[in-house]
Amino acid sequence: MLAGVPQDALSQYLIAGEYLRAASDVLWLAGALEGQCAASLVLNRNEKVTDKNSLILPTKCAVNSVNLAMNGLGNDVDETKFRNPQPLSEEEIVERLSEALRLYNRVSICL
Repeated sequence: MLAGVPQDALSQYLIAGEYLRAASDVLWLAGALEGQCAASLVLNRNEKVTDKNSLILPTKCAVNSVNLAMNGLGNDVDETKFRNPQPLSEEEIVERLSEALRLYNRVSICL
């Protein structure tokens, strides 16, 4: 997101979410869900705004890397399905943020 490539950020947050869900790491999963929502909001905004002075790069530049499936974390997740993902809809954003809040609540109860 900080590099100005929200499409790539969304892809990486989706991959992270899959691995974190498999590892049952609820704290980092909640953060990945938030990241998915933030990247989707930026992508959805960019679709509506055609400002040529925007610092956001076109989505065509994102996620063309061969390294997407070469992360060394094993073969539990098929990362190729996360190439050039569509931004989350408003309903999906609400669902994922609600899930993130539930996960954060589980962590705070354990502390």
